[in-house]
Amino acid sequence: MKNLISKYRYQSTLYLLAVFFLLPVSFVEAKEINIPVQIDYRYLQQALIKQIYTDPIQSKEIWNDGGGCSKIVLSDPRIDSMNGLLRITNQAFINISLPMGTKCTPVYKRTGIVETYHQPLIENNGFALRFDVVDMKVYNLDKTPLAEGRALELLNQFVNPQLSAMRVDLAPMAADIKQFLPEIIPVENTEILQKLLNSLSFRTITAKQVYLDIVLGLTVDDIPHVKHFEPPLTQAELDRWEQGSQQWDAFLTYTIKQIAAHSKSATVRETLLDLLIETRYDILALLSGTVDHDSDPVKALLINVWERLVPVLRMVSHELEGDLPLHYLTFIVAGDILQIMDNLSPGIGLEISMDGLRRMARMLAPDDKYDSLEYNQDIDPLLRKLLGTSLLQQFGNIVFPTNVSWFIKSAHASTNNALLRRKLNNWAPSHDDVNEYLPLVHRLMIQTASDTQKSRKLNPTYQKLFYDMLLATAWQESCWRQFVKSGNGIKTIMSASGDIGIMQVNRKVWRGFYDTKQLEKDIAYNVTAGSEILLHYFIDHAIKKELSKSGGGDNLVRASYGAYNGGPRHLTRYRKADVSAELRKIDESFLSKYRKIKDGDIMSVASCYGEASGTVKFDTQLKQKHGVTNIPAPESKPSKRSTKLLLSNPQNFTIQLMSSKHEAQVIKFMQQNKLEAKAEYFIRRHNNETWYKLIYGRYVSRKAAEGEAQSLKKRLNLSDLWVRQISSIR
Repeated sequence: MKNLISKYRYQSTLYLLAVFFLLPVSFVEAKEINIPVQIDYRYLQQALIKQIYTDPIQSKEIWNDGGGCSKIVLSDPRIDSMNGLLRITNQAFINISLPMGTKCTPVYKRTGIVETYHQPLIENNGFALRFDVVDMKVYNLDKTPLAEGRALELLNQFVNPQLSAMRVDLAPMAADIKQFLPEIIPVENTEILQKLLNSLSFRTITAKQVYLDIVLGLTVDDIPHVKHFEPPLTQAELDRWEQGSQQWDAFLTYTIKQIAAHSKSATVRETLLDLLIETRYDILALLSGTVDHDSDPVKALLINVWERLVPVLRMVSHELEGDLPLHYLTFIVAGDILQIMDNLSPGIGLEISMDGLRRMARMLAPDDKYDSLEYNQDIDPLLRKLLGTSLLQQFGNIVFPTNVSWFIKSAHASTNNALLRRKLNNWAPSHDDVNEYLPLVHRLMIQTASDTQKSRKLNPTYQKLFYDMLLATAWQESCWRQFVKSGNGIKTIMSASGDIGIMQVNRKVWRGFYDTKQLEKDIAYNVTAGSEILLHYFIDHAIKKELSKSGGGDNLVRASYGAYNGGPRHLTRYRKADVSAELRKIDESFLSKYRKIKDGDIMSVASCYGEASGTVKFDTQLKQKHGVTNIPAPESKPSKRSTKLLLSNPQNFTIQLMSSKHEAQVIKFMQQNKLEAKAEYFIRRHNNETWYKLIYGRYVSRKAAEGEAQSLKKRLNLSDLWVRQISSIR
């Protein structure tokens, strides 16, 4: 798909895509940089259980009499905070018995609650945390205080040393950060660098409501840096820049796969997919553009990614067990250091080497041997699986996945006509071919659209809309062409930025999701990929986010194409006033094509080839043959959805003619029966579903309404009408 990238020239020195720009030479004054480190109480609770509650069923025997008669056992620890202190709540089983021969005679047996209050502290070495008990409260299960006596004495004596023993060692995190900093700060003076590293320590620690808030401090001073503006890049530098962008893409892809693998949340995975696709579009823009001297798009790219990624990282970290939360914490801190240091001390001239990216990636998965910066065009089964796809199956000479959410889910069905595929592949159509070529492509796209939307169970209301949208998108992107003539041979249509074939699926944006070679050489595979991407944006973005906006089906189509053309953030560009003239022109061109297709003027596609409309014969019944209903999608201006009747006298009556979950059905019924003059419909939500209810007329009495209802039953051939007082609708 043709991503709109402004035609810029390269002007500034770019090291790598993940490199912050170098700024004018000077020396930075000493600055204290503080990085927030948030440790979730769930992680502390896991550490507490692992270190102290090592007896069966997460319990700890803190005292026994040595003879087997008496003991105190703490269990079921829960950590939260109160008044700036860490609070650990335990269930306490207290059994005090006296040995009587070979038996134990119970004296005191009770189950209660022990609350200990801990002051979180930073140990002397600067990277370990301890939690001293400063107060304790003991209750019975009914929350009444435990009576004074031997049991209370034992609790006061033995709880404190046991629970004060918990430690959280963050030295491994600090070591990773100290190894990471030299990879991003271009300091040749080892003394200056060592001084910076030695300044790293925890400054403060506070118990917040749901996490420990630690401030990691770093002192930055007297670091020289080099000049910002440089001559235009040489070809060798451009080649290195291209390689750097690939390694940044590989790093982000690796990171997103790691996060997706650790989360069970569909929302998290949808967010990660959007972030990956949007960032890849940003990379395309940077590769094809210039950097304005007043802005730093690379820095903006990194900051934008980080600002969107951190909330996801924190959300996923709450699902994790074992050492994974600490790995995530280290990764978050490293990214925060990059952002905060650049904001507070831009003169440092931060830059990330390839080793720096690798080191940062290993913070998430220290035991993974895979090279996080490996970049290739192969299908990535893990990426597909984690972000909604599964394994692959072979069909003919094309590889298709099975049991997936939306990537090539039904390509094997849409390409069952092997003869059609063989006929269209390697065909570069000319003016003389359109009468034969265009109907075949039309048939292929209708078959593909049918299978694609069945795989996603598209609401019948939108079936025709999607068929028309796919045809219009292929017209806009390539004039329905996969191949063009080149000299004495043919070649696949491909843009400079990597958009491939009839649907212009970008090889860099969708790297790992689709087979690049098949996108190039097989028109059916390309149509299926584009169809699935378009339907993904239609169902998962346009319908979810734009359905409530005025404009009906046309605007859903405009939103879907905007995302298809430029990524998820372009979903709303059709309704924004500040969109560039170039984007506006493209969107208007697409909308014009879509409306022609919607109105049945498919033959206009032939104008791409210099052929007058009306000379190409299409099978206009193909959609119906593939099960498309005749229900139209919502129009831009649905008729007679008003509030005139609802605002009339609430004591009056009206007649409810029908109720449907499909707005288009209501509109069609009203128009076919010429009811617009006295009918309107309103919307209600019931059991999380939207219903459209058609009402007719206003009557001063129930008797008058019932008389009209009998007449309408015969006229409209309806068996059941509902006379309602208007107040009941309000």
